[in-house]
Amino acid sequence: MAFHPALPLLVAGTGSYDGGYFFEGELLLLDLETGMPTSLIEHELGRQVLGLEWLNEQELRVLMAPPDDWQDKVAWVEGHVAVLRRPDWRAVPPRSVTAYDLAGPRVTAPRPDGREDARQRVSSLSTDWGPRCNVRAVEELSDGRTLATLDGIQLESWLPSGQRQWAVPDDEGGRDLVIAADERSAWVGLVRPEWEKRPQSVVRLSLEDGAQLDHLTPSAPVSLVRCTDGLLSLPHLQDQPGNGAGFASGVAAGSTSGRP
Repeated sequence: MAFHPALPLLVAGTGSYDGGYFFEGELLLLDLETGMPTSLIEHELGRQVLGLEWLNEQELRVLMAPPDDWQDKVAWVEGHVAVLRRPDWRAVPPRSVTAYDLAGPRVTAPRPDGREDARQRVSSLSTDWGPRCNVRAVEELSDGRTLATLDGIQLESWLPSGQRQWAVPDDEGGRDLVIAADERSAWVGLVRPEWEKRPQSVVRLSLEDGAQLDHLTPSAPVSLVRCTDGLLSLPHLQDQPGNGAGFASGVAAGSTSGRP
């Protein structure tokens, strides 16, 4: 992360290896006055950002991992450096940083592995723990319980004591989370990559024990949104450039039936 030297802006870089080929990530620009983030990299996979430095009010130095490690063994210890120049960083449009902007010379960029240190620090607090991978949504209930969706888990519930109350396993895991107004159930959008050719899936789970109460099968990938009137809205996620987001029919967030 790096604060702009003059404007109320914070730039943050994220990223990781996808486990098989790409180094993915985002370059985010956060307006500290409005709280609005802007994702800057044009490519959908982005780049794994390793370092950021403001050179002056208009120039940002970005250190990135290579796009992938295909036939490139040193991709894990080298990267690319580029300098982004913008006259007014408060006016930078989303997805406006192109591959051309990010092209730069190859430099040494070793990645320190802090996993063992982190494991020791956590173990010093408690021996009863396990890693939570790719946590995608977290919500707190009025009774103090915490709900989360993550890799391999549709939804899990944690008690205020820190003990896990229950968990619903899944091959891919949960993504979006919308809690019913009465906090007795929740809708969860499941991760279903289109390339797997599996039907998209949205489930309603009991918050008492995780039992499935309802199941929707949208015709296209959707995002879950709880509207002000209590209805569950399922906006379609369109991949085609120029297309606006479509919407599936709304259902009551606490209902036992509905249609996509």
